[in-house]
Amino acid sequence: MKTRATWAAGRSDAPPQPGLRRRDIGRLALAAAGLPLPVLADVVTTLIVPYPAGGPGDVAARQMLPLLRDGLGQTLIVDNLAGAGGALAMQKALSAAPDGRTLVLGTPNEVILAPLALSAVKYTPEQLQLLGMVNVSPLVLVGAPQSPHASLADLLAAQRRPGARPLSYGTSGIGSLFHLVSEDFRARTGIEMLHVPYKGTAPLLQDLVGGQIDLAFVPAGGSVPDFIGQGRLRAYGITRPQRDDRLPQVPTLAQAAGLERFDYELWGGLFVPRGVPEAQQRRINAAINQALQDAGLQAQMRASGGAAGRVLTLDEAAAFQQQETQKYRRIAQAIRLERQ
Repeated sequence: MKTRATWAAGRSDAPPQPGLRRRDIGRLALAAAGLPLPVLADVVTTLIVPYPAGGPGDVAARQMLPLLRDGLGQTLIVDNLAGAGGALAMQKALSAAPDGRTLVLGTPNEVILAPLALSAVKYTPEQLQLLGMVNVSPLVLVGAPQSPHASLADLLAAQRRPGARPLSYGTSGIGSLFHLVSEDFRARTGIEMLHVPYKGTAPLLQDLVGGQIDLAFVPAGGSVPDFIGQGRLRAYGITRPQRDDRLPQVPTLAQAAGLERFDYELWGGLFVPRGVPEAQQRRINAAINQALQDAGLQAQMRASGGAAGRVLTLDEAAAFQQQETQKYRRIAQAIRLERQ
């Protein structure tokens, strides 16, 4: 079901505020950067979200939306369009006019991996252009609490002994980010692993807590830190160069098992179709970066188990998108990922 919610700039029922309003501050910031000021009257921008309302991705988009609205000085409409691994939302964004009035929230799953894994998907990542980040989360390798292995080094040593049974690992589906990360882990450690795909993270975590599967890479946010703290999951390593503030007791995978440069994260970004005029790109990029530096937004995202994304210039965003696309294409080729 598609849910729509609208936030209108300059609502008449908003209480008066002393001094400059956020919208005015946003317009001053754009002017100082030499960017064209937005036209306020009757300008509507649609943000397509490839998830149902209320999910983590939808929540992150809605947390940023008031700031983005103020920075652009426009009415913003959220269009929740789930289905087909996010491909429906991406295709709708690509069918829109390249005028900067249609944005789409995307992660590696929808932007890069769906075209690699699903034969029905006809677009490529190169048809979309990243204009800025929304949120980001590292992944954490977690295991069943019943496991006798207290550390990743112990687990790997046991698995390398003759006769060890293959470990089962769960993911949110074939061709998902978690599938490719797990396969890279299997290849780099040399242990035998069996893939168990699920239809979502919730049933996966339930089976992992119950000991029906052995391992999974999951985002280091939401309920996962609480599960780890309560002993309902065993944490083996984090997929970033430094430890995470929310899980300071969990080593990096380099520290835990010598896996250098095993760096993965689940990121969300705002994309437009290729061909949007550069002036529009710069204006949207400036509004996104302004929002990301808001202390209130950063606190909101931390409270909901995530973190605000990094500030990126347009050149940095393009380089990041290209780097991520090449990385996952290499892994898909290495594991001989077949399109479903």
